[in-house]
Amino acid sequence: MSFSHLYPEIKQHALDVYPEECCGLVVDDKYHAMPNQSDDPENSFKIDSTAMLAARKIGLQAIVHSHPDDIAAPSSADMASQIENVVPWILLNTDGEFAGEPFVFGDSAPIPDLMARTFRHGVTDCYNLIRDFYRQELNITLKDVPRDWEWWSKDQTLYEDGFKEAGFHKIDQSEVQYGDVFLANIRSNTPNHGGVYVGDEMILHHLTGSHAVENRLPKRDLVCRYQNYISYWLRYEE
Repeated sequence: MSFSHLYPEIKQHALDVYPEECCGLVVDDKYHAMPNQSDDPENSFKIDSTAMLAARKIGLQAIVHSHPDDIAAPSSADMASQIENVVPWILLNTDGEFAGEPFVFGDSAPIPDLMARTFRHGVTDCYNLIRDFYRQELNITLKDVPRDWEWWSKDQTLYEDGFKEAGFHKIDQSEVQYGDVFLANIRSNTPNHGGVYVGDEMILHHLTGSHAVENRLPKRDLVCRYQNYISYWLRYEE
């Protein structure tokens, strides 16, 4: 599934309606620009329900919208709505003069390569690396957790709560085996980072820096390098 042939048209639409959010639907491999019916179109979007229903009857492939003067990453509201709508979402940001490259997110989109992906919060961050590892390597789909960038600075405990709800329980480090998960505190009072144990004293994880979108790639590291940051280890049970 690739929508890249539609990106030039989507980018132009985002520029044309700036500073409002553009929105549209992908049906029959074509992009259909839609009027934004939100009461606050500069900060949200709403597509006519009749048009949405008609698109679903034909075969809705994706929902599109832009982030004017905002980060190129989904908000928690975007993530929650995408999960509810099921189909992939295509998102891009724009400042009115330049439109960023659109990207796709959602579980029905292809899983990005576990080692070649760059960091994008809510799409290819440390939590989604764990989720994608479990989907690809263990055939287990973990629940996604809608989240805003820097949620940990707002005293939220999304990773702790999310893993507990998903069916993980704490284990001692001496018990760690392939597929177990660690949670860590990286410049945070609450666990805000995680990764997977992949054997031979190695972990797979995806660190970020100070921005929601970075060119940083996932890494395989020795556990001992992050020992002082790891809060605890978790194991999944059906």
